[in-house]
Amino acid sequence: MERKLYLTDAELTASRGNIPALNGLRAISILIVTISHMGLQQQIPGWFGVNVFFFLSGFLISRLLIAEREKFQSINIRLFYLRRFFRLFPALLCLLLCCIVISLAQGVHIKYYAVISVIFYFANYVRIFAPDALQQLHLLHTWSLSIEEHFYFIYPLLLTFCFSRRLSVIPFIFLGIVLAFVFRMIDHFWFPSFATVYVYNASETRMDFLLFGALAAFICHGSHARTFLRIVSDVRVFGAAIVLLISTFMIKSPIFRDVFRFTLQNVALLVVVPSLVFGEKYLIFKRILNHPVMDWIGRISYSLYLFQVPVFEVIDDWALTWPLASPFNVLAGYGLGFGLSFAAAAISYYFVEGPVLVWRRRLQRGVVEGVA
Repeated sequence: MERKLYLTDAELTASRGNIPALNGLRAISILIVTISHMGLQQQIPGWFGVNVFFFLSGFLISRLLIAEREKFQSINIRLFYLRRFFRLFPALLCLLLCCIVISLAQGVHIKYYAVISVIFYFANYVRIFAPDALQQLHLLHTWSLSIEEHFYFIYPLLLTFCFSRRLSVIPFIFLGIVLAFVFRMIDHFWFPSFATVYVYNASETRMDFLLFGALAAFICHGSHARTFLRIVSDVRVFGAAIVLLISTFMIKSPIFRDVFRFTLQNVALLVVVPSLVFGEKYLIFKRILNHPVMDWIGRISYSLYLFQVPVFEVIDDWALTWPLASPFNVLAGYGLGFGLSFAAAAISYYFVEGPVLVWRRRLQRGVVEGVA
């Protein structure tokens, strides 16, 4: 049976089914992040891969919550939090235990507030004010998980509030987007020496990526979905969005980097992602995104994100002791690290996340509440 490449116009309405191309987009994002961490941070924009993850998370979670509300006329907040816990925490706990063992073996004095910050998802603020505490544990990259969890905590409450009062969610999403931009502006002009670090890591300055993803989900679910999709899928609009994305990598001014870059990337993703998920245009891209290899990488992308940083850092330290010329050490080290990152991710996905997935499925409303 041929793999489904896109959702049709009849499938614009939010549902709990599989979304074609989504795992492919995740795969590209995690590959950007992983390759960037192979000593190529100056050449490969790993931060952009994280930005795409944020957007996709907001898009997917919104479609799932909209579909739940459409079917049950409400959102079960308790089950939502439990599903997120079973999806995200087991692999994170496995990573945390591995990093503690590695750090102790390396003779590192562990600052336990860093461990607590990872467990309770405020590592992004520890990274701002005490980055060395996370760096010693090889957990500096867990900042992005904190931002997503803050969104997951607040967002369903907002939807429940709006749905119960028959209010439109979109004005609140726009308000959040505007506030994120304003916070970035304030940080840039009031704290110029500190702005870049704070803007990059803080939840209130990065939340708009998830909110733009949510906005895409609500627009595609609404009465003007087909008109919106026709506009964003137009070759001229799609091409302009790609050019806009490329320009955000090229402009280096501090105010653009701190304030405008993320907003412009969000606008571009608001065009690109729906165009690649819905409709029959751009099939060459959709075939690539839906290739079985891309789909598999997308499915293990969360575990790969978790484990690739500590693997690279440990291998990097180890490679320096190899009896080879330094350039060969680096190349061999990163090559080995790339392979071991995928191996660690696969082990986590199949042996940690997989068994827990059984419990998570039991938390779907149709199962728990006896609804088919």
